[in-house]
Amino acid sequence: MIKFMEINKIIKGDVIEELKKIPDKSIDLVITDPFYVPKSKFEWETFDNWFWNWNKEWLKEIKRIVKDDFQMFISFSSEDMARFDLLLQELGFTIQSRIVWNYRNAAKGVGKGFAKTYEFIFHCSSGKKLNFPEKWDDRRFDVK
Repeated sequence: MIKFMEINKIIKGDVIEELKKIPDKSIDLVITDPFYVPKSKFEWETFDNWFWNWNKEWLKEIKRIVKDDFQMFISFSSEDMARFDLLLQELGFTIQSRIVWNYRNAAKGVGKGFAKTYEFIFHCSSGKKLNFPEKWDDRRFDVK
């Protein structure tokens, strides 16, 4: 028998340790936005190895806890999108879509370069169709 988790409860703790407490194949939907870290604040090689091992660990736990029929949305840094895409595939996730979240209200540019005006969201699932309405338009996706 599955013990039901309390809903609407914020859990404070190490994500990997907290995920380990969740029973196998008990989650229908995952929506997450892993942290981004200013890379200039760390010794790069040490941080890079730690960061990608950490991503692999929590994704393995997600893989364990999702039901056979699940949906998952992960927002991830555009700078590391390609590497994260490969990691998801390596761990056996089926990427259904790579969504571009366009920040229509972002600044036009700062200093010598352009401002970041988008973010990627990976949609992974077991193949179950999403329940979208029959009629919809771009307004449903505006970020204001």
